[in-house]
Amino acid sequence: MRWTQNLKAEFTRRFAPTIEFAGTTGREFIAVRSRTRKRILVGRGRCIHVAIDARKIPNEARTAHAKLQARKLSPWPSYGWTSIPQGDLEALWIWDDLSSEAGSGEMEYLPESLFVETGMTDGAEVIALREGHEARLWRQGVLHASRWFPLEPGDAEWIEFLRGAGCAPEPRPAIAKPAYRDTPWHFGAHRGTETHSLARRALLAGPAMAILPLFVAAFFAGEWAAFALRTANVEGELAELRDLARPILEARDRHDAALESIDEHRWTRRPMATHGELLAKVTELLSSRRLKLLGWASEDRDTVTVTASNPGQDLAGLIEAIEADPRIVVEQTESSLAGRGVAIKLSVRTARETSEERQ
Repeated sequence: MRWTQNLKAEFTRRFAPTIEFAGTTGREFIAVRSRTRKRILVGRGRCIHVAIDARKIPNEARTAHAKLQARKLSPWPSYGWTSIPQGDLEALWIWDDLSSEAGSGEMEYLPESLFVETGMTDGAEVIALREGHEARLWRQGVLHASRWFPLEPGDAEWIEFLRGAGCAPEPRPAIAKPAYRDTPWHFGAHRGTETHSLARRALLAGPAMAILPLFVAAFFAGEWAAFALRTANVEGELAELRDLARPILEARDRHDAALESIDEHRWTRRPMATHGELLAKVTELLSSRRLKLLGWASEDRDTVTVTASNPGQDLAGLIEAIEADPRIVVEQTESSLAGRGVAIKLSVRTARETSEERQ
C-alpha cells in the first residue's frame, strides 16, 4: 500500500545510511548507501570557497591552519568546514551548521563541489549543479577560484568572476552538465571535516557548569594545602637561620656601640676654635660677599666681636653662613659706625656642646 511505501521511504531517509543533498531550499534524498555513515552533500549555494596560500605552512600543520582560517572567515557562529591540499594552495569550504537539520546516526558532511567535475585542469568553466551554477578557474589541476550563481551567469557576471580571479575577460564557455560522482574527486587527500555547533556546546555547557564549582573548589583546596605546607617549611628554615644568625647579630650590636663610643670620644678630644680660626672663618665669608672686615675685639677667650661693612639685606645670609660651622654661634648683631657697618658678636661653643648637638 502507498502509506507503507511512504513509511518505508521515510524510515530509510531518517535511519538508513543514505546520501542526501542539503541545498538552500531544504533537503533532498539522493540514494541509499552501503556504508554505515549518512553522507550529506552541502549545496554549493550554502558554501564559501577560499583558496588559501599555504606555501609557508608545513604539511603537518596545514589542517590546523585551515581550521584557524575557517574560524576566522566564517560569517556564521556555528559552521562546518572541509579543506583539501592542492599543491601550494589549500582549498577550504565553509558552510552554516547543519547539525540541527540532521536526523539520527553518524553524519558525513562534504561540499557538493567535490562530487562534480569535468576533468578540466587549465582554464575557466561553468557547471550546472542541483541548485544554481558554479564557475571555476583551474590552473595546472589546482582549483584557484570558485563562485556560485543561483541562475545561469550572464556576460557581466562572468567577466566579473574572471577579473576577481585575476584573469583577462573572455567569452563564457558552454555550461557543462556532468554526472555526480559516487566518491569525491579529491577524496584521498580531503581532511578536517568538522562542525562547530553552538547548540551542541550549549547541551554540554549545563553539566560542565554543574561540575565546574567542584573542580574550582578542589583546585583551591589543593593550592591552599600546598601553600600551608610551603609556609610551614619556610618558617622552620627561618627558625634555624635565626639561631645561626644570633651570635652574628649580637656581635654587630656590640660593634655599633663601640663605634658610637669612639666617635663621642673623638669629638670630646677635638680642640676648640681659637680667635684666629674665628677671624679666618669670618674674613673668608666676608670676602666671598665682597664685604670688608673693619675691626674686631675680644672680651674673653670664648667671645669675639667683629665689625664688618654693612651687608644690607644679605645680613641674614651672612649669619646663616657663619653658623654653618658647628663650633660658632652668633650671639647678637647691631649697627656700628653710624650705620656704615655692623657689629657681629660671636661665641665659641665648647667641644662638649658641639658633640651633644651633633648627636
